[in-house]
Amino acid sequence: MDTIHTPSQNHDEKSEIIGRLKSLQKISFELDQVIEWSDFYRLIVESARTYLGADRICFMLLTNNQQYIQPTVGVDKHGQVVSYFNDYPFLVETYADWIKSGLKNRQRISIRHNAPLYEGQGEVVGIGWNAIALCIQADEILGLIVLDNLLTQKSIIDSELEIFSLYASLIGEHIIRRKNFELLQEQNNLLRQKQADLQAEQQKQRKFLSRLQNLHHVAVELEMTSSVTELCKQVITLGRSELGFDRLGLFFVDEETQHISGTYGTDIEGNVQDISKIQMSYFDTLSWVREGLEKRDLVGVRDNVSLCSVVENPEIGWNAMALCVQGKQFIGWIAADNYVRKEPLADGDIELLSRYANLVASFVIQKRESERLENNRNLLGIALKSAAMLAWSYDWSTNLFEYDSTSTDLFSFQNLNEFLEMVFLEDQSSVATVFQSSFPFDETESKLRKVEFRYYAPNNEICWASIVSQLESDTESNTPKRMHGILYDITEHKLAQQRELELALERQRLLTYNEFLANISHDLKTPLTVISTSSYLIGRTTSDEAIHKRIETINGQINKMLEHIQDILTITRLDSNAPVKEEAYSLETIIKQSETRLQTIAKEKGVLLTTDLDVNLKPMVGDPHLFERLVTNLIANAINYNRQSGSVTVIAKDLHDRFKFEVADTGIGIDETNLENIFKRYYRAPNGTKHSSGTGLGLAIVKTITERYGGTIEVSSIVNQGSCFTVILPYHYKTTP
Repeated sequence: MDTIHTPSQNHDEKSEIIGRLKSLQKISFELDQVIEWSDFYRLIVESARTYLGADRICFMLLTNNQQYIQPTVGVDKHGQVVSYFNDYPFLVETYADWIKSGLKNRQRISIRHNAPLYEGQGEVVGIGWNAIALCIQADEILGLIVLDNLLTQKSIIDSELEIFSLYASLIGEHIIRRKNFELLQEQNNLLRQKQADLQAEQQKQRKFLSRLQNLHHVAVELEMTSSVTELCKQVITLGRSELGFDRLGLFFVDEETQHISGTYGTDIEGNVQDISKIQMSYFDTLSWVREGLEKRDLVGVRDNVSLCSVVENPEIGWNAMALCVQGKQFIGWIAADNYVRKEPLADGDIELLSRYANLVASFVIQKRESERLENNRNLLGIALKSAAMLAWSYDWSTNLFEYDSTSTDLFSFQNLNEFLEMVFLEDQSSVATVFQSSFPFDETESKLRKVEFRYYAPNNEICWASIVSQLESDTESNTPKRMHGILYDITEHKLAQQRELELALERQRLLTYNEFLANISHDLKTPLTVISTSSYLIGRTTSDEAIHKRIETINGQINKMLEHIQDILTITRLDSNAPVKEEAYSLETIIKQSETRLQTIAKEKGVLLTTDLDVNLKPMVGDPHLFERLVTNLIANAINYNRQSGSVTVIAKDLHDRFKFEVADTGIGIDETNLENIFKRYYRAPNGTKHSSGTGLGLAIVKTITERYGGTIEVSSIVNQGSCFTVILPYHYKTTP
């Protein structure tokens, strides 16, 4: 029998429905005020009971791609609000068919009458109606509200079901809004962290760049020193004042005698002092120092160690040593620690110390050689005044020499044949012409004759000598009669010339290095400026798209700086002759990885990058990182110096025991006058500066790696048509220093 509602009852129901609709707005406001999710779930249940007249209610979440249902907060059989977070989630498939059907068909609200009512983990606690209302937003089911009438046994009307359906939609809106807010907060936090990281990285880069620039100024100051002693003192003084190191010490090693001697260092109060009294055997050094010297580790670092043994309570901190090596010459090491200022090891400290040690090595070698040459010049001046040079006279008729000298231990001969046997074979003809004459005698032959030649000393060492001679003729017959001359050793002079040439080359190398420092400082300054500007603008824009573009710009500039630094580290590693890996690796894999990495740059420049790899390529044995650098530099060079809509073709072919790697482009090409310079360090072709702002080390690195691994490299180029670089390397090789 249907229930008959009087007008008064209908009016009361309408009023109650209107009141509950108004309550939804109040509930929405209260839900906005809670912060924690646990409080949010509890408020869903409590508000439904307080404002919407719900009997028992439980809010559940759909998790793991809507495969599980996780109860959050609900009302138990005693009417108490309890938390179900400790309960395990249920598989949707384990729920009743009517619930699964409601979820599958997206029914916003479903109800069953005269159905079993459950508690906890499936305990039946009564009979009545129960319903589920889905929290759906943007076609996504976020959760569900489960309702029943266990406590009041009150029936439910359609308008109440509609209220709970609206309530479920309201909860879905709040869940989406809370998630979006949390996502926005997470993105903002991530952005703030990125900004902080970028600012910190910028600060590190600026500090390192400043110290790198100071290294150039220090090099100029060291070059102006007049002696090795003054140089050593300035190394410590400038290393602390200009490069920012705390304590420093410079030690020399004599590899022949295995003796170590101090020069200058820093005492425990930070004062520069003479430590030349420190003299010890190689075997008396600290174990970690001795190990570094034996293994030729260019840099060694220890942290949290005792820094000084001469005080009662030694300080704890870091110390480091950097070997002073130039080419194959090893002169000693620079020690550093943080005893005075107690500052932790900063980014760039070890890199800067290593560079400083290399710079010091080159100047010490240069100053030592200059002092030795100066000493030799002084000794030579004394020798020229006091040495008994061999004055000789040659009799044309007897073919015998006459001489009287205190230096006869250098030269010992009787006749011309014995003299010529002493002369180096390739120089005998030029020396013999001195003793030849035409007939009749010509007046021009009476002029001084000079010739330099090599000869074998008594110890079979090849030396240099010079002859200054003049013919004497028989006035009656007008024929050669005698020859008078001076013979003296010029070996030291020749060696001095050779050393002067070597010093000139070293000075030129230093000038080139200083020019490079200036260029790289400029090249690093430009991206730092862009990064700084972009970072500043990020803080002044609210557009996500604009922020994203700024971050992309910053990342691009950071990558550009990393490429510069990678070039410097690679050429430094190659120069140091540090041990390299000898392992098998796939040529195809490295070439394809490089292609993939560079495709983005090629597309940005409108260049088509393609590869043609021989299927018969064998595994390569060597250092995969160096080969990857060779491949990347050649391909990047071809892209950077290309034109819009140009192309780059990479070819790798098997040649039995070798393979050929070829990179051809349709770029700007290289003038013949510049071809011989492109593999020089720091060189940039005049027509290529607008295409690339690199370090000028890319092709120099390629050539150094190729030659070090026993390979060859060739280049052909036509201006405005393109270039082709061809590298041929053996599959199996041992690196050559």
